Amino acid sequence: MDKFKNDIIYKFWKWVSEHQDNETVVEHDGEGNLCIWIDFSDLDDFAEKYITDIEDSLQTVLFNGHLCVEVKDFLDGHGFTMDDVWAHRPSCLVD
Repeated sequence: MDKFKNDIIYKFWKWVSEHQDNETVVEHDGEGNLCIWIDFSDLDDFAEKYITDIEDSLQTVLFNGHLCVEVKDFLDGHGFTMDDVWAHRPSCLVD
């Protein structure tokens, strides 16, 4: 994978790691789909970084003070799959 794609994935996981204290987590369904659960307190920061241009196309679920967003809604179109994103998660986030 080239540097551009790696940088996008790295920055995404860096953001997730920085917001772990608020129980921000990423789930993989085993079928190539990722969902990020974002605590409401992190929503402004997330929106500023990732959803300014695609606000209308996001599909979300609200649950227990968290918002679930499909990762493909904001990371798709860069030439990698969501399985690639999952495979490059930092060791501190591996179950």
